[in-house]
Amino acid sequence: MSQAISEDRLFDYYKLMLDQAGQLRQARRETNNYFMSINVAALGGLGFLLKEMSDQWVGPELILLLAGGMILVCLLWRNAILHYARLSSIKFSIIREIESGLPMQPVRDEWARFTKGANGRGQSGIEIYVPILFAFGYILLSLLPFAGDISWAFGNAFDWVVSRFQN
Repeated sequence: MSQAISEDRLFDYYKLMLDQAGQLRQARRETNNYFMSINVAALGGLGFLLKEMSDQWVGPELILLLAGGMILVCLLWRNAILHYARLSSIKFSIIREIESGLPMQPVRDEWARFTKGANGRGQSGIEIYVPILFAFGYILLSLLPFAGDISWAFGNAFDWVVSRFQN
């Protein structure tokens, strides 16, 4: 820290930053829940539309349009994750800087123990793949109307799974 600040004031600032980090984590979780809900609903809707493809009002163009829109939503979701990851990184670098002026460094110690023997990737290293997987699923779903009859690929597998649950 550039100015001499009393330890009490420094600790108050430290608590404020930890509280803000918790609020940031909550906002990130709510954003992920929002995007996850949209994607689950869209997958269900696309599945229904694919099932109804024989109707005149459902054509491959509608499937392509909806899948393309959802791929854009996935890109927005990925950008939101990256944004929150950057904000979190900045917030915790400030927290670690404040800790250097305190008698204990619990956040630094916790991170050191967490990354010991691990790859050192935080939550965003894993969660960034979820929107990518959804986007990949939308690409596959958008190709189904052009694939013709592919029930042969899944028919035997479906029958096998059903037979395992029957007595």
